[in-house]
Amino acid sequence: MLPDVGLLKLLTLAVIAVLVFGPDRLPEFVRQVAAFLHGVRRFTDGAQQEVRSQLGPGYEDFTFSDLHPRELARKHLLDGQTPAEAVRETFGPQAEWTETADAVRGAVRTGAPVRPRPAAPAAAGVEDGAARPVFDPDTT
Repeated sequence: MLPDVGLLKLLTLAVIAVLVFGPDRLPEFVRQVAAFLHGVRRFTDGAQQEVRSQLGPGYEDFTFSDLHPRELARKHLLDGQTPAEAVRETFGPQAEWTETADAVRGAVRTGAPVRPRPAAPAAAGVEDGAARPVFDPDTT
């Protein structure tokens, strides 16, 4: 991936290249750089094909970028989602809202209560005949 290179930066690099190599040697230098980059690209493609063939079936879509820790985490921990999508899905209220709305719609259709009422509490402070003081566990 290329960094943010604007027109001004490219123009500056071209002027520096002309000053360093001269206008007569510059085309040959550009050809050499292009040939080198083409060779590097051919080498990496060959290495990638070799790794794919050594890994066997199931890895036909393997790329070296899959080995980057960020890509590994995204692919295997986040099920292919971007981190922003995973956070949105985890903390977003839309799923809960949809679930609640569906429950209310179902209850309205069937006439059943949306949530069952909690069971009535046992006699306050009496268990197996022994009297215990009544206290509120939320305040202690």
